[in-house]
Amino acid sequence: MRGWLLLLVVIALPDTSHAQDRAWWDTLPAPQRAARPFTRQALLVPMRDGVRLAVDLYLPEGADIDHPVATMLHQTRYRRGLQFRDPAREAAAGPSFGLMTFLQAGYAVVIVDVRGTGASFGWRPVEFSPAEVRDGWDILDWIVAQPWSDGTAGATGISYPGTTAELVGTVGHPALKAVAPLFSIYDFYPDVIRPGGIFLGPFFQAWASLVSQMDANAFDQPGGPVTGVRPVDGPDGQRLLAEAIAEHARNASIFPQAEVMVARDDRGADGISLDEVSPHALYDTLTRRIPIYSYGGWADGFSGSQITRFLAQPSPGSRLIMGPWNHGGGWAYYPGRDPVRSQFRQGEELLRFFDHHVRRMATGIEREAPVWYFTTGSDEWKSADRWPVATTRVALQLIDDHRLSPTLPPVQQLAPPGEAGRVVGGATIRFDSTVHLGTGSQSRWNTILGGGAVRYPPFPPGPEGAGWVAFLSDPMERDLTVTGTAVLHLTGTASAPDATVFAYLEDVDPAGTGATVTEGQLHLAHRQVSAAPSWDPVPEAHHGFGRAEMLALPGPGSVDLAIALLPSSHTFRAGHRLRLVIRSTDRDHFMPATRPFVFSIWTNIAGSRLDLPVEAP
Repeated sequence: MRGWLLLLVVIALPDTSHAQDRAWWDTLPAPQRAARPFTRQALLVPMRDGVRLAVDLYLPEGADIDHPVATMLHQTRYRRGLQFRDPAREAAAGPSFGLMTFLQAGYAVVIVDVRGTGASFGWRPVEFSPAEVRDGWDILDWIVAQPWSDGTAGATGISYPGTTAELVGTVGHPALKAVAPLFSIYDFYPDVIRPGGIFLGPFFQAWASLVSQMDANAFDQPGGPVTGVRPVDGPDGQRLLAEAIAEHARNASIFPQAEVMVARDDRGADGISLDEVSPHALYDTLTRRIPIYSYGGWADGFSGSQITRFLAQPSPGSRLIMGPWNHGGGWAYYPGRDPVRSQFRQGEELLRFFDHHVRRMATGIEREAPVWYFTTGSDEWKSADRWPVATTRVALQLIDDHRLSPTLPPVQQLAPPGEAGRVVGGATIRFDSTVHLGTGSQSRWNTILGGGAVRYPPFPPGPEGAGWVAFLSDPMERDLTVTGTAVLHLTGTASAPDATVFAYLEDVDPAGTGATVTEGQLHLAHRQVSAAPSWDPVPEAHHGFGRAEMLALPGPGSVDLAIALLPSSHTFRAGHRLRLVIRSTDRDHFMPATRPFVFSIWTNIAGSRLDLPVEAP
């Protein structure tokens, strides 16, 4: 039960001890709206193939044929509503998932158990199946046919429901005016299946176990407040729920499906490839594009997803926001400090967006820049007309003595070690299956399964150890703001084709304490740099991850790696240092290599460097 409750990320409760991430527009007290009465109805809605989906309909008082209202649609994998032991508590429960803001503002709210989950009928051969996506069209058809509907709708959600919001935006229904996918996946393979080509196995093991329990409605705890998913209304509700749960027994587990997806174009036992269900691949034939609010946080495992979507799918009215947030936005992460509750009023920001695009209201958002991002370190919101923002690429070379330097040694070393007249320095990382190297239980990858606070354990202060090496810059003479995607270039040799490289950029304070700012990783088999789309801000690190692009090791020769770190915006204060930690594995979150390996990094050469996007002072 505890794990499931963590999945239901909601707007954080206020914590006035730290308010750096309050919105730029949040200068007045929160509006004190009188509680608006509403009604709730739970019913089954048939889809085109006869499968019936469980729907909770929340209507503000007064919504009827003479006073029609707009609708906010939310399709969830995590059960649209709960059945409480206390009937009074259940009767009083309003919509969860942060949707009360819309109901109180006069929207109808429709929450759907997607097929094969909750109290809905059907079964799931794969997550986000084509049938599940088409259900979005049928639900919108049902909405606009209701007497209380004004014929318009928006869709939103966090994580999985965020992806369903984006997917319903790809079906082209005329009633849907805007979508806001929050903290959600855009391209399944690099975003969550295999970031950098490395399987995010522990997450999928935990998530697959959790949702299988949910699909079986196996959450009854003796004496606990919740007995399971709420059935639909009426005397047959419990019987219908039992019949629906029985159909869920056919649901496929995502872990074995994801595990075999070594390359982007691999197909699982069901014959479906990732690009047939991934949002990024479903826009190609869309003729009608609507505004998309790409909404994410720097401390989320999916931070790159929001930026990629914003760049790849431009449409009038679309926006991008990147805050200092974990997955879901309930916590703010400021490198070097304890995490705190976010002060950003997420519901009010979304209401500004949807009121403008669905209700055609002037909310102030129409006069703002389309991009807003928060810079940690200096703790300030900034706006821009585009992404990436204006920056200068600054290279820090990996040189001898484990240093990051803006210049190479006096004689640029370009040849392999041991060649006459040329000497190249080096550093070595080794993967040893007996050594556990991880990033703890509160990293960005943990937050995607529950939305908890982000806190990285400090890396050892030295230059190297078992399975890792580090490079340290001189203290900053002035503030240095890095905004965008940093790229780590490495030249070296590897002893095994399944070698993996993990990189972490730290902010080291004058006392020598480091704090993780961002990270990236790459499986050497996927090191091929592919032709990049025109919108990619770092084409030099674009990897296609296709089966035909996978590379073997070149015998004794060198390999060149380009590792894009997850995007960030952070100010390294004067007197602070940058520290680059390179490791062989993160066993807490990624499946390790199958055998020991050695990766030797060549230093003192142009091919081993960290390229940083630096904002002008």
